[in-house]
Amino acid sequence: MGLPAYDRVSPNPAIVAERVATLSRLLEPARGPRLVLTTVNAAVQRVAPRKTFEGQSLSIREGESLDQTFLIDLLIANGYTRTDTVMEAGEFSTRGGIFDLYPAGAAEPLRLDLFGDEVENIRAFDPGTQRSTDRREAGAVPGIGIFA
Repeated sequence: MGLPAYDRVSPNPAIVAERVATLSRLLEPARGPRLVLTTVNAAVQRVAPRKTFEGQSLSIREGESLDQTFLIDLLIANGYTRTDTVMEAGEFSTRGGIFDLYPAGAAEPLRLDLFGDEVENIRAFDPGTQRSTDRREAGAVPGIGIFA
């Protein structure tokens, strides 16, 4: 009896987000040897071609302008889900001048405070309490690439 050609059950969004983050990081120039540990099942799964991940980055820094519509379109195109409250990796929300997103592979979500189209500050926050935990000069979003 053989294995099915594909699973009918979608993986957890956090797992998908981590996979996308890993594939994106593999596109970055190597600073030394790399070792990727995975399961046999994961290794035999088909993945999107390298071209899919190229050019899917965006640099966001405090004081710079941010086109929110472009960011929303980019996140959706990369598998992020729009929610009312960001709780898990791969989710984002926007309300007024606040843009929350939980980057794939990140330890905690990020909150972008905007004044118009300008990024005033970037902070990490606790998804349980929704309170800011610390300020960041910039946020790193693997798979989307919000960098300092």
